[in-house]
Amino acid sequence: KIHTTHRNHGYTIACGADPGRAFAEILGRKDGLNGGKGGSWHLCDASVGMQSTSAMVGGSIALATGAAYGLKLQGGKNISFAHFGDGTLDEGVCYESLNLASVFELPVLFVCENNSKAGQRPSSMLAAAKLRDAPLALQIESVIVDGADADAARATFADAAERVRTTGKPVFVECTLERWPG
Repeated sequence: KIHTTHRNHGYTIACGADPGRAFAEILGRKDGLNGGKGGSWHLCDASVGMQSTSAMVGGSIALATGAAYGLKLQGGKNISFAHFGDGTLDEGVCYESLNLASVFELPVLFVCENNSKAGQRPSSMLAAAKLRDAPLALQIESVIVDGADADAARATFADAAERVRTTGKPVFVECTLERWPG
């Protein structure tokens, strides 16, 4: 079950959604994935595991945590996936979600896109030295990966997803990236 921000197009297509129907959705056409009602910011296709997106900062992390709770109740090895930006760590819903995931040992992979490389204005106002310090304080295994290194990111995500499936516990991955201007 995948839950992302409004920057969802790549995830939706990568999960296997029909690109033509995805584009129709972006254009607001009734033959779109969501009948033209979701548009670009809420593009999703549950039939390929792309459950929902949220334009609200922190919305995806809460949705993914709730989905992980449901998956835990169902049993099995399915996991939930939350994609969000570093600004989400400024939101209370983030800490509630991380705390619940830790306390209830929920099968969720949290992926934080950290767009605040040194020298750039930070997206997050979090006082932690590294963003992963926040989930570590809540006893959630956390790793950092260079998000621009495709091989390292692939290996990190594969390993993290396997640990979530094996242990049933959450894992937090911080992807360091450079924010593109414009």
